[in-house]
Amino acid sequence: MIKINNIPVWLHSSELYKNIIKNKNYDQDNISDTVIDIPIINIKPDDSINSFEDIRWMGYTMQYWILDKIPKSIYEYCINNDIPKQSIIDLEKENPQMTKFLWNHLKCFSIESFEEDDIWNSLKHLDVYKFRDRTDKICTSEPLDKESQYICIAKKAFALGLIDIIDYIYNLNPDIIKKTFHLAAEHGRIDCLEYVKSKKIILHEEKNLTHYAILGNQLDVLKYLVEKNNCSINNDWSVNVTKNNNQNMLEYIYSIQNKFPTDFVACCCRDGCSNMFFYAIRRGVAFSPFEVVCELIHYGHVDFLKQILEDEQIIIQSNNLSFKNNPYPLVSAYRKGNREMIDFLHSNGFLVSLKLIMYLSPESEEMKKAVNYFTKPDDENTIGIEYKSELFLLITNNQFETLEILYSIGYTKLFNSFMKKFVESNHSQTTSLEMLTYLYEKWNVDPNKIYFEQITQKFLLK
Repeated sequence: MIKINNIPVWLHSSELYKNIIKNKNYDQDNISDTVIDIPIINIKPDDSINSFEDIRWMGYTMQYWILDKIPKSIYEYCINNDIPKQSIIDLEKENPQMTKFLWNHLKCFSIESFEEDDIWNSLKHLDVYKFRDRTDKICTSEPLDKESQYICIAKKAFALGLIDIIDYIYNLNPDIIKKTFHLAAEHGRIDCLEYVKSKKIILHEEKNLTHYAILGNQLDVLKYLVEKNNCSINNDWSVNVTKNNNQNMLEYIYSIQNKFPTDFVACCCRDGCSNMFFYAIRRGVAFSPFEVVCELIHYGHVDFLKQILEDEQIIIQSNNLSFKNNPYPLVSAYRKGNREMIDFLHSNGFLVSLKLIMYLSPESEEMKKAVNYFTKPDDENTIGIEYKSELFLLITNNQFETLEILYSIGYTKLFNSFMKKFVESNHSQTTSLEMLTYLYEKWNVDPNKIYFEQITQKFLLK
């Protein structure tokens, strides 16, 4: 039981107190002497904080009285005392209905992360252990200096939009706010940016604000910064726009800059942003169809690649998809081990080259599949550079199993046209006798057979 005139001053701004004062059921002439029934857990006599138990008591009191304004005594205690993570977690479990407002404030002052909480999981990068100027102190368990502590608190407060904490830190050290308010842009806190402006901080002088708005996928903040605060957009936005895959963000930035960064196409390929890619190429962005195909294969974007093969502009620009005849795409797909991509490339006629046959293990399922699609040169008597180099490597590295596969699919003409140059080259001088004998007997090599026998004789004499 408590008289109304004995209700602590710190609760006078609460909703319950205001309703009590306005309640017409009470004798307004003698309201101060009116007695009301309040449980002891819900009526902390003052706002002093000397322990975490006091914070617990204050939390129950604030919840009961519907008070959202955090007393500064909590901040003062938290900033001078370690707030155990487990204590906060236990308190939330004890009373899950208690206002989240208080617990987010408490977590701002804890040096430990709350990764199991969805809200705090999104703020992992604000964890104090990742502050480059604090790492050594954390590792050696030395006390944290005040400035670093203020930075940690301010960053979390900006991310969560807790202006009262921001104001508290500002009154302690205004420079901390100048170092941390970019987090407001990243987390969509326009109200916090308005607070910063009220402290005579000029937003457009902060060069990276728009970067953080784009990083956080905050289009409304970006518009606020550009249109109302004259902030400029840097040219490093590709990676964050494509990572967030925000088409509206892209179109807004392009409407201002009317150009794309040099890495934009590569970022589209990395993140699988086909809509953004086609939006850009329709507006004249420079790109190489072959490089785009290779990037999409590397990152495994099959659906994106399908759109590439069907796009009329790319068909024309790539000389009717000439990149299909390049050996690299399928080699890359097999190296990545992406079976869906491999099947897609095979079904769309990408070249299965000798380079790929060399790369695969002779007894693997991949080799069996590749052989079914293996493409020999149109004219086996005219061997390109790629075939020459790969054949040299097969022979000098004693790749008998792979040569057997080539023999089984009727590749003898290729070797017959190749061997004359081989036996006259320095490679034949270093090839094993076993391989030379195998080529002579298995493949029935014809060109310059006498010279070939002379080389074999040199090995026999050694």
